[in-house]
Amino acid sequence: FFLAQPATYFETDIDLSPLRLVLGSRIDYFDELKEFTYDPRASAHLTVAEGTTLKAGIGMFSQPPQFQESSPQLGNPDLLATHTPHLGIGAEQQLAQGISLSLDGFYKHLYDNIVGTPTGEAPYFTNDGVGRIYGAEVMLRVNPRGRFAGFISYTLSRSERNDRGEGWRLFDFDQPHILTATAIYRLGRGWEVGGTFRLVSGSPDTPIVGAVLNANTDLYSPVFGKLNSIRKPTFHRFDLRIEKKWTFTAWKLALYLDLQNAYNSKN
Repeated sequence: FFLAQPATYFETDIDLSPLRLVLGSRIDYFDELKEFTYDPRASAHLTVAEGTTLKAGIGMFSQPPQFQESSPQLGNPDLLATHTPHLGIGAEQQLAQGISLSLDGFYKHLYDNIVGTPTGEAPYFTNDGVGRIYGAEVMLRVNPRGRFAGFISYTLSRSERNDRGEGWRLFDFDQPHILTATAIYRLGRGWEVGGTFRLVSGSPDTPIVGAVLNANTDLYSPVFGKLNSIRKPTFHRFDLRIEKKWTFTAWKLALYLDLQNAYNSKN
């Protein structure tokens, strides 16, 4: 079995100070679909005052089906790629030397989204879904200067899907709240210590509201409530990292200890 997915990407950076433009284009070929996709993209950064920048971007992104979805044996070989226009706007303010605060809003629209057929009949998968993701993120960043670097960010978002025109519902991996904090401190003599903390909303879940007895098998089958109407518990975790680096004339060597989920959170 051989599959090819070649791509080429072009980008140009245009400085029209105080305006900076970045224009890009990507061309993909998905061998399993026999389909080309063309995705143009553009972003702009405008400096409106010393330390204050406005920014905006728009672009198209395409994604092929999963292999089982486009498989002639397991799925539908006539599927199309999923396409998603992205739109983002924001602003960034320098608060001090090496310290910045940014606020960004975003919106994504999915079309030709791949969904399963209602009862699992052939062709098993179709491009009859749409989706939308929207939200905002605020970030405080300390750039690598001196001994300390890090950032803290909070994202508020919503991710929804509409399969076959059946109405909007939460996506299975919708995460309304995402908080991330990362810090690194250089102790000197090649030693540094860092940590990352994450706090994320639990994924949506579907409750079991009852059961029905099958008299032929003497087994109970669950009765499900409204799709994705409850959530799993909130996810939280702290990772710790300690590193020692040796610098030689032409090369470097680093050893590190990475302790993941340091306080053993039962996620």
